[in-house]
Amino acid sequence: MQAEVVSIVDGDTIDVEIDGVPVRVRLIGVNTPEQNEQGYDEATQYTTAQLLGKTVYLELDKGTYDVYGRTLAYVWLKLPEKGITAEDFVDNLHN
Repeated sequence: MQAEVVSIVDGDTIDVEIDGVPVRVRLIGVNTPEQNEQGYDEATQYTTAQLLGKTVYLELDKGTYDVYGRTLAYVWLKLPEKGITAEDFVDNLHN
């Protein structure tokens, strides 16, 4: 699923748009310091430098959402060989 990164929440959470629909995404496999913890600013700056304004590709895992309602996804800068379709992603958002 292709998405545009429109903002960075923190080191492990981003906001994307998919066909004009905003989606908050928690990066699977990434755990960075929380606000007011050492390393928070550096982690957020790194994620910003790597992803802000870029086209990314999302791949969902078994769990679709975390306890905060964020979509859980692997985020790729290049299309992975084994990806999901836009229809699969939208179907998972509504289940």
